[in-house]
Order: sequence, then C-alpha cells, then structure tokens
Amino acid sequence: FVQQIGKTPVIVNDSRGFFTSRVFGTFCHEGIAMLREGVAAAAIENGALLAGFPVGPLAVSDEVSLTLMSKIRHQTIADLRAEGKEYAPHQAESVIDWMLEQNRAGKAAGKGFYEYPDGGKKHLWPELAKRYGREDARIPLADIKERLLFVQAIETVRCVDEGVLTTSRDANIGSIFGIGFPAWTGGVLQYINGYGLPAFVSRARELAEVYGDRFLPPASLIERAVRRNLDLLHGVIFSGSVLLELARRGVSREQAYEWVQRNAMRASLEGLDFRGLLQGDLDVAAALPAADLDRLFDLDHQIRHVDEVFRRVFGEGAA
Repeated sequence: FVQQIGKTPVIVNDSRGFFTSRVFGTFCHEGIAMLREGVAAAAIENGALLAGFPVGPLAVSDEVSLTLMSKIRHQTIADLRAEGKEYAPHQAESVIDWMLEQNRAGKAAGKGFYEYPDGGKKHLWPELAKRYGREDARIPLADIKERLLFVQAIETVRCVDEGVLTTSRDANIGSIFGIGFPAWTGGVLQYINGYGLPAFVSRARELAEVYGDRFLPPASLIERAVRRNLDLLHGVIFSGSVLLELARRGVSREQAYEWVQRNAMRASLEGLDFRGLLQGDLDVAAALPAADLDRLFDLDHQIRHVDEVFRRVFGEGAA
C-alpha cells in the first residue's frame, strides 16, 4: 500500500520520536544552539546548505513551528518524570522560549527566525544578531557543517542501539528521503562508514570537548572502531612481515604489493603461514636497491602509524 501511494517505507520500532522525528530534532536544536553561542544566523544557514542539506536548521524550525517544538519538549519532560527518569535540557531551549515570548512562533505565525513580508522574499530577522551575535563566537565552517552532520549520525547510532532501527538500509533511506540528510553521504549511517569509523570517533570526541557531551560517540561505535583497528593492526603486522620477506628476496615494489593484495587476505582468513605461500608463488627478480626496499617496507614505521591511530581512538592514555 505504501508503495502504491508513491512512498518509500522504512520499518522502525515504537519509541518516543521514532527515528526521523527524533533525529531531525537534533538538527534543529543544533542550529539553534549555535545561534545561542553567538554564531551568525546566516553562517549557520549557509553552512547547512554547503553541507548538502536542502534547508538550514533555522528555516526548517520556522516551518515546523517553535510552538510545536516547545510542546514536544514539555510533553517529553512530563513523560520522563512519570517514568522516573531525568530530562537533560538542551541549550537551544532558552532561544525557543525567548522567540515565543516575542510572539515569533514560525512561518505559520508570519514571523520566526525569518521575516515573511507579503509579496517579498523571506529573510533572517535582524534582531537575532543584536540579541545573540558575538564577534568572538566565530567558529570554522567545517565545525558548523560537521556539527549538523555528526549530531544526527550519533543520534541514529543510539536509535540502532535501542532497537528503534534494525537495518542500515532503513536508516540511510529514511534519513535522505525523510529528513533531508545530504544525499551525497549515502545516508546517515553510510556517512559514518564513509568518514571512517576511527576518524569519526576521533572527530566526535573533538566536537564533544568543544561543544558538549551530545557529541560523545556511543560505546557501540567505539567498540566497532576498536574492532576495525584491531583488524587493521593484524593486517599491518601480517602485510609488513610479508613485505619485509619479499624485500629480502629482491622483489620489486610493484610485484610485492601485487602479491600481498592477492594473498595476504587469503592467508589471514585461512590462518596460513605466509612463508608457505611464498615458496611456490614467487618467481620475481630484484628491481630496487636494498636500502630503498628497507625504507619502503619498514614494518616499524607501519606499526608506529597504527599506534597513532589507536591513540586517536582510545584517547591519550592508550598504550
């Protein structure tokens, strides 16, 4: 039926906000939080567009209605209190409350973060700069874009952890077609994969240190990043050992990498001894001086690189 009416279905389990509304809310709140910090409203909106979002968080908040956002918050507080749980306030909320005090509830009310003149083009309300603007609050464009991307990606991971989402497909399709997550990413979870798990975890921690704990990567994401790096470490040690052995045998760089690409994964998966594979698989001649081969196939250098990756994932205290 859903496809018959021209819609793309995604399956989610019952939860407050389900998936799209819950994750979409983080986008709106993050944009408003940046405004409260003193970041120029135009910078926030343009940063969102440059990141690939179809509309900025302030404009879409006007579309949704600040009144609705306030009602959702108060209902959430009441529901959590009834469940004996504590509500964690968001810094965007004081801005929403102030906007409502100014009778600026959004587009339907004729005014919100934007002005909506009759017969004219909408534009940002100049009073925002007077109320919240600060010259010392400029942040890098990369931070604006990644705050909007990361906050949704991290909330999506939490949805997966809680069983709200059960497949990456539903997360990715729902995020692009349901809430306007940038299509170039392939979807909200694919964005993490494309960024690289260890790099994403490291960057999330950087954002958390500067902008708040909402950017702290969930434990499940850290665990996956650790597993990825363990795989990387195993592969580097194995491949590095193979390359050193090949170098000693006078193998050229091109031949060495071709051989590793063909056999290292098979040997790793099957638990084979690479020296055994070497015996019947190599019939090559030297093409580089020994000194160049030693530098090229420096296992110690490769392991130092992996150690650096581990430090970025585990933090400065990692061994």
